[in-house]
Amino acid sequence: SKQFTAVCLLQLAQQGKLNLKDDIRKYIPAYNSHGRTITIEQLLFQTSGIPSLTELKYYEPNRTLYQTRRELLNSFMNDSLLFEPGSDWSYSNSNYAVIAIIVENVSGLSIGEYYKQFIFAPLQMQHSCLETTDSIISNKANGYTSGNYAGYKPAAIEDCSWSIGSSGICTTVDDLLKWDNALYTEKILKQEWLSKAWKAFTLPDGRSTNYGFGWGLCNYKGLQIIEHGGGAFGFLSTALRVPSQQLYIVVLSNNETSNPYAIGEKFVLHFSGQALVTLPK
Repeated sequence: SKQFTAVCLLQLAQQGKLNLKDDIRKYIPAYNSHGRTITIEQLLFQTSGIPSLTELKYYEPNRTLYQTRRELLNSFMNDSLLFEPGSDWSYSNSNYAVIAIIVENVSGLSIGEYYKQFIFAPLQMQHSCLETTDSIISNKANGYTSGNYAGYKPAAIEDCSWSIGSSGICTTVDDLLKWDNALYTEKILKQEWLSKAWKAFTLPDGRSTNYGFGWGLCNYKGLQIIEHGGGAFGFLSTALRVPSQQLYIVVLSNNETSNPYAIGEKFVLHFSGQALVTLPK
């Protein structure tokens, strides 16, 4: 879901409605940045220092409860930053929650409606939506986790209000192929802006974060791979793209004990003509 949210933000930047270097308080004035300047770009790169909301003490006892946008921000913004913004990297779902709220504040649309109007509809992704607390989604798979005696049981529940921006998109492999095909065109975003999303950030000490805007970036024997996994209670997924070969591998699972990335990586290496490596089970 993060790559979709990043593209929404980049669409607004392309239209001149915001600047990636802007302080996030320009769009969320009440945000507590602890006296620091946190930019939109730092949210995208995961270099803001904002802790991940799913790892904080407020989350677990409240994860089944609906959160207003203000309550969601309050669940993490008052905790200390992990580091000075821009000085290090830490994966944080909070970053993309803030991005989603910025998209909402700038566009005047809910993030789910924005996805629908500016991504799903133009690309005819007819089986994609953002799940909400009161959604009824036809043919939606149930999520499972391991149960007693090597069986399975329904996974735990999280209210959808927690996952805005960072998770929550329901889709199919066919719709994701439409998404990937569009990324080679300018149907939803100009290539000059997409290229920004696929360039890793280099930290002040010279280390690469191997992370762009909602995509992970790696190079295997000269092969550029752009990828990202996804996870929610009962569900895991991975999507790997190899632009040089227009290769796209997607694995969606409704079993949170599976390993979609290991499966996807094997397919990528096989179809790109690379030797298979030993992967963890």
